[in-house]
Amino acid sequence: MIIVISDLHLQHTSADVFSYQGENGEARECGVHRNIAPEALTLLKDEVVNYQRKFQTKVVKLVLNGDIFEILRTPVWLEQNLRPYHEGLPPAQLRDVVLKILGKIEEDNQEFLTALRQMFVQKRDERGQPIQEFADMKLEIVYIPGNHDRLVNAWPETRRKVREILGIPVHDGVFPHELAYKHHEAGARYGVLIRHGHEYDRFNYVAPVAGENPNEHYMRSPLGDVLALEVGAALAYKFRERYQDLMKKPREGEVYRKLYLALLDFDDVRPDHTTFDYLTFALNKIKDEHGKNLDDEVAELMRPILRDACRVIMSNKFFTRPGTPWLSRCLTMGWMAAVVLWFLQQAPASKLVWLVKTALRLKGFVETAQPATYAAQEELLKKGEVDLVIAGHTHHHDQVPIECPGSRAGYFLDTGTWRTLIFDGPGNVFGHLKSLTYVAVHQSHDLKSSRRFDTWTGHLASASYGAYDQETRREPVKRISRVA
Repeated sequence: MIIVISDLHLQHTSADVFSYQGENGEARECGVHRNIAPEALTLLKDEVVNYQRKFQTKVVKLVLNGDIFEILRTPVWLEQNLRPYHEGLPPAQLRDVVLKILGKIEEDNQEFLTALRQMFVQKRDERGQPIQEFADMKLEIVYIPGNHDRLVNAWPETRRKVREILGIPVHDGVFPHELAYKHHEAGARYGVLIRHGHEYDRFNYVAPVAGENPNEHYMRSPLGDVLALEVGAALAYKFRERYQDLMKKPREGEVYRKLYLALLDFDDVRPDHTTFDYLTFALNKIKDEHGKNLDDEVAELMRPILRDACRVIMSNKFFTRPGTPWLSRCLTMGWMAAVVLWFLQQAPASKLVWLVKTALRLKGFVETAQPATYAAQEELLKKGEVDLVIAGHTHHHDQVPIECPGSRAGYFLDTGTWRTLIFDGPGNVFGHLKSLTYVAVHQSHDLKSSRRFDTWTGHLASASYGAYDQETRREPVKRISRVA
């Protein structure tokens, strides 16, 4: 059996924390609970145990299908002159930064990573006791990098570090970009192709040049790298840099702390084009509760951030490469670049949010094809060597029938995410949910039935997820329940 999970986005969140003294002299801190609780792995372990009890499953491959480590969205990049995007192969000086980020991620996710190694390497449960059902089972963890953790594949040192973190055999070998288990392949016979899925997203994948080594083109920076860091991570970082002294004042800083928390949560909003609607939602709540309008402060904060991001986009030739979306190629034209930069410099603050919302909607208009449409074009599927294509990347679980030769039905399966998501609802209301999705693919001898695959999707509801402002004396208790 193969179990596929993706988009954990384990992140260095302690960098977002700052402390202050409350009105009664109590120690408080602001930050964000975004990473995954080890209890989520307990749910997955229980499902594997159920498979073993029902069907005597003997082999389980746990595929970590990309964006497991959040290398892009971290203040570590913003604290120095280096950036994770580049033309051609990554320069050597990025290696030490990536190692530093991996070390920070490991520190901030120690409990989760310990539980992962304990359950799926050492075969022990959350109490450290041997898992009886795993005793005769062969377990293997397989890792595929995505677009947010592609840089870990660039150097032997980072590849070794990832293997150490995951508890898998340590060596310098390059991680695969896809896994294919064909129907008639000896020892496999799953009929499945697994990839992260950013290959189906032109904003986050650079199309290969004829004759180019696959490992090299996977290393090239896409447009999405710039947006993830210079907007996704920079908003909260630069707001804190600008207003931290004010935010540490118990009473006067309250509204600014609330906006900072909204900017921390900003990164989890889906779909992308609603991110600034969420910011408007947060600003309106602050206005209703405190009677203070922060629209101008936010807009002026965004001005240098957007200007810097646009300068990066417009000054780099790699945004005009073949296969790059026409929107980015248009923006890099000399006259268009001049107009956009002038607008960012001179436009009234109220127009800046409108500009970003328009750009995000244009992005959605440019990228109209769904992942399943691209998955249906996979050569192995057309040849009938697989009938399942599994990918993640979108953070939206999905199961879509696709055309496949022969008598079997073909399917595209999206593995969703385990990350906290903030979805929009009717009337521009937003709410937090922590998702969990896995896909299980079976060989014919795995099950005593005709089932080819299972998907499970649920949500974990907890008061301790998302951005927080709390006393530091009390450790937050994670109250987790399965609600869907």
